[in-house]
Amino acid sequence: MLDETIDPLWAAAALPAGMPVQGNLDPMLLLSGSAALEPAVRAIRAAFADRPHIFNLGHGIDKDTPIGHVDRLLAAVRAEDGRGG
Repeated sequence: MLDETIDPLWAAAALPAGMPVQGNLDPMLLLSGSAALEPAVRAIRAAFADRPHIFNLGHGIDKDTPIGHVDRLLAAVRAEDGRGG
């Protein structure tokens, strides 16, 4: 499990090839719902494209996170999976 402080590009290069990873979106980015959300999803997905990856937050979801922000996150992850939003 990688938290949000770990650079995904660094992790992808430093970890053994094929090692599964989980993480690492900043939960505060999800809470804020800023325009940086979708680019962050794309960057994480691109960094781990060549290995098993479970997309997740670096830590748990904040109880005040608006459900609309979660919907945007899911749409962005699904778009990266090629399943649409």
